Amino acid sequence: MGASSSTSRRKKIPFEDSFLTTLSIQANPDYRPPGAGQPVPGLRVVPRVQLAAHESDAHHYQLTLTVQDDPDAEDEQPYALDLRMVGQFVVDEGLEHDRVEHLVAVNGASLLYSALREIVLMATGRSAWGSVQLPTMNFNRLTTEPVE
Repeated sequence: MGASSSTSRRKKIPFEDSFLTTLSIQANPDYRPPGAGQPVPGLRVVPRVQLAAHESDAHHYQLTLTVQDDPDAEDEQPYALDLRMVGQFVVDEGLEHDRVEHLVAVNGASLLYSALREIVLMATGRSAWGSVQLPTMNFNRLTTEPVE
């Protein structure tokens, strides 16, 4: 059975492309893993999002997601992280919404963060302290920073 007419008319925010601009994962030589049977503390990170609309085409957006160590983390972290990924998105011309930038930011950050989670898991799997995964993140209450 085919898609319903309401589904086929749903407006979209297509994901065009993404690329890494910074990928730094450094093993902490002072980290001491917990003893056998002790829980491994989760990574503590801080995400930052910058969103920019194209100068001449208001339907094109570029989102930059930066993920770094949480400077307020109280427990010692196995790795120091500095990650930056850029994604490009195009909003359907028919999408009329007063919060379109917020929709692009939330959905775009979620897509890029998911990709970074996989990259960190894969890269740390061959690192000194074993594989770690970025914590799950909810970007619904996201605030974006101005592009410098």
